[in-house]
Amino acid sequence: MFQFTFITFVIVILITTFINKNILHTKSKKKFDVSLKKIAKNFFKLFLKTYLMVIVVYYSKKIILLFPSIPALYDKHFSEHTTLNYTINIALIVVLFVMLHEYHNEYEKLSYMIVQHIYSE
Repeated sequence: MFQFTFITFVIVILITTFINKNILHTKSKKKFDVSLKKIAKNFFKLFLKTYLMVIVVYYSKKIILLFPSIPALYDKHFSEHTTLNYTINIALIVVLFVMLHEYHNEYEKLSYMIVQHIYSE
């Protein structure tokens, strides 16, 4: 799980940086310290928080699976958890990350720092 979190984290950062720089032309009104050391420190801190969030989502899904499907209690031929993945993706991940404002702000700050570093070169 750790390796996939890291790979996904790096790919998402690269893709969003490319989109911000080349498509959306995002520039922050705030000025950040854009040294590579500061970017790496923020990247690592945010990666660890992201890894923690992956663990939270994983175990939240396990807790959700403890509850039986109501239609399956009435009909033995009903296939349980057929839409569980959609439910988890929307209800858990999106709502969880939207509700964590500081987590989102840290991603935004890292994105601005990377874009400013690219523009400053």
